[in-house]
Amino acid sequence: MHHSEAPTDIPLSFSPHKKAGVMAQQVLDEMVLYDDNTEMGYSLNASARFIWDLCDGERTLGSICEEIARDLEVDAAMLHKDVQTTVSELLKLGLLKSGVEESESASS
Repeated sequence: MHHSEAPTDIPLSFSPHKKAGVMAQQVLDEMVLYDDNTEMGYSLNASARFIWDLCDGERTLGSICEEIARDLEVDAAMLHKDVQTTVSELLKLGLLKSGVEESESASS
């Protein structure tokens, strides 16, 4: 494994959530995201859409991997790199942000 690239080494305890102003629309078998803030559109394939849907600010990267692994009947460890890469890309595009950033007090 080489860890020299970009921020794909997001900790599994990271809780991403969708940024305000990003609209999601199902188009055929893809999810299209439109960022109202930047007026940019993005298309997600099925696996990226699955990850997007699970980014609610409460689930951690680890629990997202576990949920997808259960659904696909594979080992969660096999998915860590792909999930980290996808979340990293969505963060770079400004479509996701950290679940802790603004609402640090999560009252239950």
